[in-house]
Amino acid sequence: MRLSDPLLRAFAPYFVGCTAVGAALVTVTRPTRRELVFATGGFALARLLRHRFGFLRTLHRLRNRTTHSFTGLRGEHIISSLAALRDAVPAGPSGSHLGDAPKVLDHLDEQMVGFIARSPLVHVATVDERGQPFVSPKGDAPGFVDVLQEKGRGVALRIPDRPGNRLIFGLQNLINQPRIGLQFQIPGTATTLRCGGPAAITSDPDLLERHAARGLRPRLVVQVQVDHAFFHCSKAYLRSQLWQPSTWPDQSYRVCFGPYFFQGAKEREALDADIERHYEQVREAVAGKRAEPD
Repeated sequence: MRLSDPLLRAFAPYFVGCTAVGAALVTVTRPTRRELVFATGGFALARLLRHRFGFLRTLHRLRNRTTHSFTGLRGEHIISSLAALRDAVPAGPSGSHLGDAPKVLDHLDEQMVGFIARSPLVHVATVDERGQPFVSPKGDAPGFVDVLQEKGRGVALRIPDRPGNRLIFGLQNLINQPRIGLQFQIPGTATTLRCGGPAAITSDPDLLERHAARGLRPRLVVQVQVDHAFFHCSKAYLRSQLWQPSTWPDQSYRVCFGPYFFQGAKEREALDADIERHYEQVREAVAGKRAEPD
């Protein structure tokens, strides 16, 4: 094994660390050879598991994958490899991944910047420490998401975090997995813009003031460094007829939150009434009749 061998280079820091630990133990505690071997070996193993291989996390994911059952699916037809997936859906001229797709850019071009300036809604996707994805809608007046540009290219986005239910699942996920996927929409436009990249949360007072709306500053702002961006085709919106008023239901589907918090009917109704009053205050704020409630 030569000094230039990648394996040796990878493990060299651990050999050095173990030697240092062994020397310290000999100097301070005068251990037996057996104690020294166990202590040094334990230190090396812990370092390898935590920093080099993420071994415990991998085992957890593999266990979940192998023990989870999918209701109503026959196991022999479950696709679990890229080869099988591509056999079912062969790659076309658009490419097969981010690296070879011609329409995927590593920045926002002029057309994309214009799309974001007209978009009142963006869906934000994050992943928690277990690998569980979450998607959250963020909305406000068109242009509420700032685009930072360099040399005529959009390189980053700033998204204000408006008041919500304070579960902040997405923000919590960014602490451990600081990456974001975004999908921008424009009412009446079937094409969507997808982009994303590394993300950071900031409480910079200047940025909070910059993104104030309806008399209320956001508590936080999320900045996303764009490392991929592309327009998504219109087929899903054409099939769903989402923007066709003639297909909309006669009445909206009413969702009640009371049952998730209380057993009694009176308590449920009281909570839902409070929520509806809060929503009405937000509607009034959007209409310019009052400041937005926090």
